[in-house]
Amino acid sequence: MNDQIIEEVTYYVSNLNITKKDVACHFKKSISSIKKDFAKFRQYVENCLENNIQCDYIDLYYKEQQVSSLNEITGRKKGSLSTNSGRLKLYTTTQILEICKYIIKNQATLETASERFHIPSSTLYENIESLKTDENEEIRNIYIQIKNIYDANKHNIYLNGNHK
Repeated sequence: MNDQIIEEVTYYVSNLNITKKDVACHFKKSISSIKKDFAKFRQYVENCLENNIQCDYIDLYYKEQQVSSLNEITGRKKGSLSTNSGRLKLYTTTQILEICKYIIKNQATLETASERFHIPSSTLYENIESLKTDENEEIRNIYIQIKNIYDANKHNIYLNGNHK
C-alpha cells in the first residue's frame, strides 16, 4: 500500500472535525485525488479481508469508516456538490453560526466572510440559507439578521455604483 495514502488516511482519522477536503488542503492535493486515494485504501483492505491476507491497516480501515460515519451522523452540512471543482466540505451548524456571528459583528459581506474563512461564497450562502428552516428560534433570528445585512450590503453596492 502506498505510504502517502496511509499518511492521508492516518491524518484524517487522527484529527477531530476534519473532512477529506481538509486532508486535501493539508497535503496540497485535489479533493478528487484524496477521494481516489481513500477508495484505493478501502479497496486494498477489503481485498485483503476477502482473501484472508494479513493486512497491517485493518484497524485504520475501521477507524476511517467510523470517522466518516460520525461526520454524517453529527449532522455536518454538505457544501455544494455540483461545483465545477467538485469540492465537498461539511460544516456543522456551530461552524456556520460562528461565521454568522462574524458577519453580524463586522457587518461583513458574504465575500469578506468567504475569504476570511476560506469557504467558497456559494457554499457559505447555501449553508447560511439552510438556517432559515431551523427549528431553533434563536438560529432563525440569526438568519434574519444575516439577511438584513445582505440587503444592506446589496443596497450600498448599488448606491456606490459597484453593481454589475
